[in-house]
Amino acid sequence: MKKKLVVKISVVLLGILIVCTFLSTTIYNLTLPQVEIAQIQSGYVTRSADATGSFTMDNVVQLKARDHWEITEVFVNGGDRVQEGQQLFAIDMTQANLALRELELKVEKAEKTLKQTYGKAEKAEAQLQLDRLQVQLTQMQEAYPTDGIVLAQSGGLLSDFSLQKGDVLEKGQDVLSIYPAGGTLMVRFYLPADQGGSFINGCPVELKFQSLDTQQQLVSDQIINSQVAERRLRSDLNQWEFDVPVENYSGQPMMGQEVAVHVSNPGVMQDFVVPTECVRRGAEENAYFIYVVEQKPGLFKMDTYVREIKVDKLYGNNTQTAISGSGLLMGMLVVRNSSQPLAENMTVGVPAGYTDMLQEAVAQDQAGGE
Repeated sequence: MKKKLVVKISVVLLGILIVCTFLSTTIYNLTLPQVEIAQIQSGYVTRSADATGSFTMDNVVQLKARDHWEITEVFVNGGDRVQEGQQLFAIDMTQANLALRELELKVEKAEKTLKQTYGKAEKAEAQLQLDRLQVQLTQMQEAYPTDGIVLAQSGGLLSDFSLQKGDVLEKGQDVLSIYPAGGTLMVRFYLPADQGGSFINGCPVELKFQSLDTQQQLVSDQIINSQVAERRLRSDLNQWEFDVPVENYSGQPMMGQEVAVHVSNPGVMQDFVVPTECVRRGAEENAYFIYVVEQKPGLFKMDTYVREIKVDKLYGNNTQTAISGSGLLMGMLVVRNSSQPLAENMTVGVPAGYTDMLQEAVAQDQAGGE
């Protein structure tokens, strides 16, 4: 009788122990950081960037105001094709003519003074004064064209510009550009030094801009596919400078506009590629690491834990990043997201759907070890 009672009590206690163990294990698992897992794979990491560019050409003639100019008449429009020597616009010569005449009179007076001076020192001073006045006269004659008409210095396509009667230009101010006829139209854009190095000659580029049908005076949107023709590292700007040829477009590009640029590089096949959020920044500058998910025997079952591996971040985009590092293997499981901050050798919980992935990873590790 006592023996049966002891057995019953033992069974009850064992049941209570099992239930308590189950409950404690369940509660413990609920307190663990829950992680989402991704797998290291091989593949291509496409890099891309967006920028704003502008049209350019070789041997572009840049017209600047050579003095304080007031516009009296405009003969051309932005986007027009002009011939060398063609009239562009007129400037007010009223004050300039007075100033020119005053300088001419000063030069004439200085010449007479020089002829009437005989002392060596006095003659040298008179010559110096004449030279100064002649330089001033030459500069002013160059700043103000004959009859106040500014002519095209070469033939080509005019940039988009805005000039109206009454506008006042300051000395040195950019007025317009003349793009040479027959030249290759290019789009130039810039990327930061730490980003632009990912893009090389031949990388595909998409350009978006507007062009003008000069006959119908209609503006149309253009999308042109091209590629990087040349790149240069501009140390003075801490940027990469890119030139992209523009071909097979319709109409006449509006030269002063901004051009939307999208450049990409499909790269080469990489051995180790992970989702970008898997790569975590270390304490030191340019230091990165990933958390690898592994299993080891626990008290009642296999425990899942994380191990930190230092990696080099080769390059990537918003979704994928190529990495390298000692100890990396194809198919390794890495932490993508976690419900709590993680640390080396911390036990974690994984969703049920990832159990098979863990078992496959263990099998691959064992096969690799053999």
